[in-house]
Amino acid sequence: MKNTQNNREEMLSDISGEFTMEILVNPGKCDGCAGSFDCIASCKEEMTKIYPDIEPNSRISIYQKDGAFFPSLCRNCEESSCMSACMSGARVRNKDNGWVETNYSLCVGCWMCIMSCPYGVIARAEKDHLALKCDGCSHTDVPPCVKACKPKAIEITGTYRYSQKKRKIFAKGYF
Repeated sequence: MKNTQNNREEMLSDISGEFTMEILVNPGKCDGCAGSFDCIASCKEEMTKIYPDIEPNSRISIYQKDGAFFPSLCRNCEESSCMSACMSGARVRNKDNGWVETNYSLCVGCWMCIMSCPYGVIARAEKDHLALKCDGCSHTDVPPCVKACKPKAIEITGTYRYSQKKRKIFAKGYF
């Protein structure tokens, strides 16, 4: 027997037009994997497989301050400044999954996307003269960084589902 609550959430998600999934970060859950930073390692490994001719580089970073860890990766902005700033047309939104992806053969390394990103999550590959950013590993069902994150600080979800989850948590505190 199927869980009717999950069926209802899936139905509402479909009706509301949530066809893309996002990688969302809950920094309060990140523990830095005791210094191994598994999400970074898994991302770097995946990027090396996909782009063997580009210098290996993770598309996720983890910042540490006052003993807390903060994963940082592309927010896949609805109005993507990196895409608007890309003079060569290397950054385009994939119509099937909603992610801003990069055609590295078109990237001229002008760094305009790096300067325009409000979150500072686009990295320079200086040797290859390219600007690297997370594309959500849209070629996979679950991105490697999400799979590798044991404390579930990085999760794949839709914004509608995430909003519903947060509302439930908030409501439980009052009822």
